[in-house]
Amino acid sequence: MSSSIRQLAILIVLFAYSQAIIASGFDKIECLDLGTLSEPDYSAEGFEKLRESIGNKRIVVIGEQDHGVGSLYTNFMNLTRFLNEEMGFRVIIQEYSFSDFSAIRDSLENQGVSNRLFLDAMYWPQGRSVEYAAFYDYVDQSHQEEQIILEGFDPRLGNKKFVEEILKKAITLYKGYVAFSDNFMTIAENVLQKEYKDDIDRDEAIQFLDELIELIALLGDDSLSSRDQQVIKSFLGFAKNAWNVEGYEFSSFTERFHHRERQMADNIRWFIDEEYPDEKIIIYTHNGHAAKNINSLERWLPDSIGTNLLTVGSILNDYYPQEIYYLATTAYKGTYSKWDFIKKEVPIPHDSSLETYLEAKECEYGFVNLWNIGEIPFYMFFNDFNIWLPAKTLKAPFGTLFDGIVFIENVSAPSKLD
Repeated sequence: MSSSIRQLAILIVLFAYSQAIIASGFDKIECLDLGTLSEPDYSAEGFEKLRESIGNKRIVVIGEQDHGVGSLYTNFMNLTRFLNEEMGFRVIIQEYSFSDFSAIRDSLENQGVSNRLFLDAMYWPQGRSVEYAAFYDYVDQSHQEEQIILEGFDPRLGNKKFVEEILKKAITLYKGYVAFSDNFMTIAENVLQKEYKDDIDRDEAIQFLDELIELIALLGDDSLSSRDQQVIKSFLGFAKNAWNVEGYEFSSFTERFHHRERQMADNIRWFIDEEYPDEKIIIYTHNGHAAKNINSLERWLPDSIGTNLLTVGSILNDYYPQEIYYLATTAYKGTYSKWDFIKKEVPIPHDSSLETYLEAKECEYGFVNLWNIGEIPFYMFFNDFNIWLPAKTLKAPFGTLFDGIVFIENVSAPSKLD
């Protein structure tokens, strides 16, 4: 091959690559430096652009790519420090149990112990890690004039005793108004023990559910605190999800969890509107829960995923469209783990994915602003590495789901605490 033909071939390849980049919308994307994961630089261009993008919004939702990535816990701490120290965000609400975190907050106030106590409420075992413990150590060491406040928003339960005590208090207060069955608490315990199981007696379950709904409607006085009432509502959402009251097949993954999404959003709204109406709030959850405008994905999804998508982010966006900034997190390679702390390799992203593009641009730890991407479809990890969608299957307008992305080139599985 002559040199002129070789040069022409190279030019054709480069032209084709540049056209692919333009077609993907990546020509509009910049990766802005955040420093390093171990030493973030809050004066770096990425953090300055993030500050500008958030502006005067009161709520920031931080999504994580998976619950089992130690590097993402470190990134969460980095972002929390920035938002707390530089922008005055003080309340942090995490995807852990509303009732469990409420119980632990009582213990912290009464005993003055370390915030590491919250690790006991982290029902994702890989959350009980060195990396996540460092976040709680930061909260302990924070020297802000007003202490960081930690809350959970998930209706899922771990501390059964705390919920049972509130339910018993409600029975004592309202038994004259609602005909509680004698086995009320037996059924409640059954629900606590059998989350996502469909072998619960349907008649008793629905009877209990109806009574609990009626009870919530009657809680109009101050006999129960606002938080106690929200704990009961959260338990109701948990029960609906556990009982699968709408009769979904377990394989109908997205619809089966609608009750949980609605209740998580309801708990968050209670924090925003009632408990902390004057505070700036951070919400930390999975990318899959964090995404707004989720219906924009429906025509891009395979039939196995279905329609009627619902996320916490989409619900919140209906109520606070001008007050929330949505930030996802994604990575190119590395390791993660599930319940057992056994390291697994992150699947290789699509050749034309956002992650592959950013890795090729030698972005190690950076912020990507999506404001000018809009409805242009591209490949990107959206949900869990191995639950909803394989790593290479979905090309969709992710710019409608998130306002920005934090990219980490190489991530590591969490390190188990001794």
